Amino acid sequence: MGNGASIRKQQQNKSWSFWGNIQEQRMLHLATMAMRQGISQYYNLWSVPRKFREPWRQILAEASKTLQMKRVHAKLLKPDLNEDYVAILEGKIPDKHIQSVRNGVSVFISSTFTDTRVERDLLLEDVFPYLKNYCRHIGLHFNMVDLRWGVRKEKADQHQTVDLCISEVKRCCQQSIGPCFVGIIGERYGFQPIPSSINKYTFEKLLMFLESIPTKDNEDERVISLLKYWYLLDTNAIDSEYVLQPVSYKYPGFLIGEKQDQLAWNQDCSDMQRALRTAAKQVLTEEEAQEFCISVTEMEIKASLEEGIMEDEHQRFFFFRSLSGFNRNHAKAWKFIDKDGNSVDNDAYRKLEAMKADIDNQVPSKDIYRHKLLWNPEEANCIGIEDNKMQLRKFCDQFCSYMVESIQAAAASMSSSNDSVYTEALHHSVFCRDKTEFFIGRKHLVESVSQYLEQPSGNRPFVVYGVGGSGKTSIMAKSYQMSLQCWEGTDLGRPVHIIRFIGISPSSSNVRDLLYSISKQICQVHGLDTSSVPSDYKKLVPKFLHLLKFASEEIPLVLFLDSLDQLSDEDDGRDLRWLPTTLPQHVHLVLSTRPSAGGCLAALRNAIQSPEFYLEVIALTDKDKSSILDSLLEASKRSLTPPQKQMVLTSCSDGQPTALYLKLACDIALQWKSYTPIEDCFLAPTTVGLITQLFKELEGEHGEVFVSHALGYLTAARNGLSIDELLDVLSCDDMVLDDVFQYYPPPIRRLPPLLWVRLKNDLGNYLVEGSADDTVVYRWYHSLFHEVAKQRYLAQIGEQLHHALAYYFMGRWAHTAKPYRDKQSGKTRTAMRGVPEQQLILDMNRETNMTIKKDGSAVHNKRYNLRMLTELPYHLIQGHMWAEAEEIMTNIPWLEAKCRVGKTYELCLELAEACIGCDSESSKLDDFYRFIRANTHILQQNPDLICQQALNQPDSSLCCQMAKDYLKDHHNKIQCWIDISKDQSASPQIMTLYHQAPVKLCVFSKKCTFLASICEDNTVRVWRVANAEHLMTVDSDAVTAIFSSHHNWIAVAEQNAIKIFGMGQGGTSKGKLIRTITASVDHIPALFISKSNKDIHLVSYGKYQIFNAQSGKTVQRKEIRVRPKAVAFSPDGKSLAIISKKIFLWSCSTEQETKSFSADKLPSDLNNSKVAFSVDGKRLIAVLPNGSYVWSINGSSPNPIKRLSQNCLTPWIGFSPDLNLIVIPEFNRLAVLNIPCQNSWLNLEGHVGQVTSCSFAYGAKKLHTLMATSSEDKTVRIWDCSLLTPSADREMPAHGGAVKACVYSSDGSKAATTSPGNSSWVWSIATNPPKVIKILRPPHSCTVGRVACFSDDDQFVASYCSLGIDIWNLNSSTDTYDGKSITGEHRLLPYINPTHLFTVFNQDGLYSCFTPSNRPGILILYPVVSEDILAQWRIHKDNPNFYGYNPYPMEFEHGQMYQITAAAISTSGETLASMQVPLRAHFQATEEKQFYYNAAPEVILWDVITQQRIWHIELQSNLTKHHGIIFHKTGPVVLMQQKVSEMRKTTARQRRLKIESSHLPEEKIPEAIIRIFDLESGEIMDTYSETGEYSHLFEANQYSLSNIVTFDTHLQKLKGWLLGGISNGMLNIIELATGRTATRFVLSNTKVTSFNMSWDRKFAVAGCANGQVHFLRIAIVKGNTI
Repeated sequence: MGNGASIRKQQQNKSWSFWGNIQEQRMLHLATMAMRQGISQYYNLWSVPRKFREPWRQILAEASKTLQMKRVHAKLLKPDLNEDYVAILEGKIPDKHIQSVRNGVSVFISSTFTDTRVERDLLLEDVFPYLKNYCRHIGLHFNMVDLRWGVRKEKADQHQTVDLCISEVKRCCQQSIGPCFVGIIGERYGFQPIPSSINKYTFEKLLMFLESIPTKDNEDERVISLLKYWYLLDTNAIDSEYVLQPVSYKYPGFLIGEKQDQLAWNQDCSDMQRALRTAAKQVLTEEEAQEFCISVTEMEIKASLEEGIMEDEHQRFFFFRSLSGFNRNHAKAWKFIDKDGNSVDNDAYRKLEAMKADIDNQVPSKDIYRHKLLWNPEEANCIGIEDNKMQLRKFCDQFCSYMVESIQAAAASMSSSNDSVYTEALHHSVFCRDKTEFFIGRKHLVESVSQYLEQPSGNRPFVVYGVGGSGKTSIMAKSYQMSLQCWEGTDLGRPVHIIRFIGISPSSSNVRDLLYSISKQICQVHGLDTSSVPSDYKKLVPKFLHLLKFASEEIPLVLFLDSLDQLSDEDDGRDLRWLPTTLPQHVHLVLSTRPSAGGCLAALRNAIQSPEFYLEVIALTDKDKSSILDSLLEASKRSLTPPQKQMVLTSCSDGQPTALYLKLACDIALQWKSYTPIEDCFLAPTTVGLITQLFKELEGEHGEVFVSHALGYLTAARNGLSIDELLDVLSCDDMVLDDVFQYYPPPIRRLPPLLWVRLKNDLGNYLVEGSADDTVVYRWYHSLFHEVAKQRYLAQIGEQLHHALAYYFMGRWAHTAKPYRDKQSGKTRTAMRGVPEQQLILDMNRETNMTIKKDGSAVHNKRYNLRMLTELPYHLIQGHMWAEAEEIMTNIPWLEAKCRVGKTYELCLELAEACIGCDSESSKLDDFYRFIRANTHILQQNPDLICQQALNQPDSSLCCQMAKDYLKDHHNKIQCWIDISKDQSASPQIMTLYHQAPVKLCVFSKKCTFLASICEDNTVRVWRVANAEHLMTVDSDAVTAIFSSHHNWIAVAEQNAIKIFGMGQGGTSKGKLIRTITASVDHIPALFISKSNKDIHLVSYGKYQIFNAQSGKTVQRKEIRVRPKAVAFSPDGKSLAIISKKIFLWSCSTEQETKSFSADKLPSDLNNSKVAFSVDGKRLIAVLPNGSYVWSINGSSPNPIKRLSQNCLTPWIGFSPDLNLIVIPEFNRLAVLNIPCQNSWLNLEGHVGQVTSCSFAYGAKKLHTLMATSSEDKTVRIWDCSLLTPSADREMPAHGGAVKACVYSSDGSKAATTSPGNSSWVWSIATNPPKVIKILRPPHSCTVGRVACFSDDDQFVASYCSLGIDIWNLNSSTDTYDGKSITGEHRLLPYINPTHLFTVFNQDGLYSCFTPSNRPGILILYPVVSEDILAQWRIHKDNPNFYGYNPYPMEFEHGQMYQITAAAISTSGETLASMQVPLRAHFQATEEKQFYYNAAPEVILWDVITQQRIWHIELQSNLTKHHGIIFHKTGPVVLMQQKVSEMRKTTARQRRLKIESSHLPEEKIPEAIIRIFDLESGEIMDTYSETGEYSHLFEANQYSLSNIVTFDTHLQKLKGWLLGGISNGMLNIIELATGRTATRFVLSNTKVTSFNMSWDRKFAVAGCANGQVHFLRIAIVKGNTI
């Protein structure tokens, strides 16, 4: 995607296809045009880019496949996990050379500048883009490090270029995957720089020699003076050295490009260099003298080779280029030779040949490529000769081949790094290592932690706390390291160590991802299946607590969690309710937090009250400060003069510097030389000031525009930026490029990498590497840096930077030349920027996302562009790019991608922010936000249901329309249901908030930002409304609650107090009890918070009181003189509306009645009355026993302006803010009176328990008014009031309770549904939507039971009753009042409490099979009605004749000690199959309220005529339920649900310690088992298992849900069979032969409770907990219709 506006216009007819793949033809055209605009027009070597040329196109297409094959081969050769891999998972801190994340290929390109320009330009234009693309295909990042251009005058002035080049070479060699260094050697030896510093002893020795020359003349004296002038002694270096001064030290014009100063410096430099070389050859050894005459190129090569090269290592490659016919003395040969003044430098030529020989000796010959070009003195680039073109093409091909092969080999050998758990563990271990490197002093703090860890068990978590920057993280890291060292060399009893520094990676930033990562690491350590770790937070917490119990005496667990306060507020992370306060045996848990951030310390103190488990990190002592400073200086091999050191120690304004301040001050002071005057040494007195000082110095060194934009982009990014991303976006920033290219332009319009390398180097470790979205990114080391940078760099140009980042992650300039204004000519030009395209799906063949099917074949899942998914919507919103946001964020593929990568809640918040922030009305954004908001909890767990849930929306909604368009093009990949019974008006219910207890009351904050729910378990929960996120829970037996307007705190009123709890905003700690105000609160209090949020107003027990929210003191206390029956504050809080014996307004300031209101015949008993103001304060409404009245506040008339008949006899009444809606409860329903719509009523259904309250509030900006309702069903449901219109009544009727049974007629034209105890209906499915055609009334004295079956001719319906079977003739006469109701006939079963197993119509009549409760081992097959009686009833539809019918039941004896659990009869009626379990197992399951029988079930086949057993089989299964039997033509097919032990692998350490897995905790997982029995012998012919909960088995027919035609051979017998079940309210159906989930169906506002499928398997009926019935059909695409 992202190829400019033209693509979007081209694809606007298919909105979903915005993220589809771009056609190769168009890509080829764009790329060809791009090449013509690049430097290729000068060289003209290729007509199309490399990725479209063979064999490179094929290599790119098969990149992942090739890598997978290599990895499989590597695993075969080395199947066991690497020891280092296991060690990292068990907590080892890696060696220094190991980096945290290695998913990047960094190749340093070394060569001389002028003579290899052609080769380097061709690589830049043709090869490097291909390699970037290639690496992206296999999940890596390619970074080319070319430092040949981009040298700013500021850096040349400081003589830092050489040091930076060498450091980059070393970094590439240490961190790159595969190739790391390429040397391109031509005819030049290269620039030989003058040393930037010289050891004191060496310099004085050289100077002494020069001064001792007896024949020196004036010129010699001048050079000696120059050396003394330019080199100054710096004793601050540990080894004192003479430092070359900046060029501007003498020639200030050098920085602004003055030619005179440049020539003067060049002359001084040349003279000094010649003198130093002469002296070095005389007084130094050959090795020592080399420092003064070695080229930068040779330095780079030596740095890359200094660790040596193994024979099988192919990471360093060299290209030797020679020129045929080259004349070194030719006048035009200057670009290809080294010169000494005006002559050829023959000494440099000899060094060049020696360097080549050295490379030949050290590098394998196959890693060296030689090519020859014909030299043409008339052509500078030698490119015009055809043979040269061929040689250059071969050179580029060979270069590309080297890179690809090296990358493939390295990537194949590092499969462990593709493990996200390993990557995360390694990342935190490396961070720990780096934090301990310079740890000094404070041993007593580390010892306190060590003493806790020395105990056999921790019992309680140990908490380290201190202010920000005090050094907590270093103490945690050092304590962790010390614990590892204590167990070094020990195997038995050595704990598994796990550490997480919260916030340094996305997987440690919120509690859900944190626990998910830790839980998976524990699973891997103990050999558990990591797939058993749930992603749902509610399931994840108990799983995490369960996994802690795996710690044992042999393998204990030590867990460190640093900076709890850095957790996000998502999932109540900082409330710490997920944290165990009592630890299992052999577990130690060490935590750290700041005392005043996030409320973490307060939450810990509430749970852990013993002071022995707390350690405070106090301010640094003078000794600590001095020790830390000395350590930092020693590590940097620097020192300070006494006055400089004193300044560092005393510059902090309060005299108590934090560890962070001290480090910042030291890093700035490291730049001071011993000769730097003390008056030029300055340190800001605060940490923020030091950071600002650092930024200012960087701007002076590197350029203000470049620094402000580079650091601005890093700060503006959501999760930091990778090197590639930052260089790319800077390369599209023409302000930066115009500033950088102020002296000369580069070969292409891209930012020189050297500029960023230098800036990063100067930032040091304040910019740290982290992991985000499987990418190495750079982000700020400390939050203070981010805050200062945000204020400094984003305040003015923040929106501009967000625009640039959004365009980058859209791929806007990937295939389009970006325009810019040429500074010299002023003309507008265009140039390609070499940035990558941004595809939503990067690759579908990554090994880590491979799924193996049951037949052994592999399914390659999609690998999404995580960086784009994370960053793009953030920048679209921050940059106010609403048109692009609407186009991108409302696409089905985009929504699915966000959900599939676990960012559903993030997606919901993004859409909410876009809806609120969008300047213009966007029905599309609003529509999709409502859709995602209502389905967040579903899509988080089932991201693949995005299309299905969109189809469940009304057909007129944009979501449904786009889903249908998407399905038309993808129907061969996904299968969906079409709900033919869904409401065609938008559902007003938009969200359901689930609780652990019944909810008594719910209260909105202003603008519907938050909602508080008061529960019967004495808790108050607070939710974020935008995405249904649960923010916090506090303990309180609350009567009511109210939010402050700034949302910093919430006031909760109890009977005897008002408690104020922080909400984690405005400096408050979330969930922390800030203040308790003593007050008496009655059952109908009124609360109001002043606009300033300083005061809380309360009316209770006839008293009006004002409390100060900060101090809790009573400010005012007034008597109202009446005991209100109802009271309400006006919106401004200045008046009260009171109902007592009359209705009046009362002034809060004058304490006087200001107006009274009249009502017709006001009754004396006004209890339960209600009163409320309109939101504008202009109207008042009161609901009284004799009706409802609306008055105008303004004016003198006391008479109502509107009268309504609604009275106050209901438990409660709710009013909308504008008083246009009145809501009253009707048990589990809501009746809503819409006054503007002619006083029309509508009913809202959704709750399944008594509705207890409602709350209204206006939404933010365009978001509509919302209503929240609470219920005893443990939910709060939120409704959109804009949709509360008469059409909001459900079009389809609903049962009065949960639907427990659904059956289809034999031809599928009818269906029957039942809500036991409520109603039983027969539906016609021939109509659209389906309609209720019969209401089945039970016979006299019977209650509605579960419907059982239809007769074969669909004329009769049978249903279970507590005493027998009820039967209806659907052709019977209906009741006259509704024309639908028919009354059934009851057939008594003469047995005590029969447990029904099946009821069926066959050729002999109606049979029921059951077991009586007093004879559990007896199976009764009872002929309820004969076929003759049914035949007569068909004729005489209203007069059935059962007289004289004497049924003869058949009994099948199973034994007194058995309970029969399932039975079925064959189609012929000749055989019957049953299942039984021991009676004790049945009683045990009943007593313990379990659903699983803990015993092996048995299957018996019976001869129906003789009631004798044909065969009897005991199954080898335990813990089973859902027994069911179907007769197939080959024999009975048995379905049962069982629980099996989780698969476990014994780890190497467990094997060494001989730890048996049976001694470790285990988990049981549900699994459906299907067995096919031979009818004659009872032999099990086949067995099939499927993980999950399934209760129904459907036999095959001619229609298959799946388009897959290949089946597992051993499952041919089950071809076309379906397995169905309901799990957590979701209907799941899979095809047995393929194991493919065919369809799933779930609703956002209720749960599926029953289902069935039609005979042709094309239709299904689903009954729900709220009484609704949904009729579904498979979506079949025919042409352009569904």
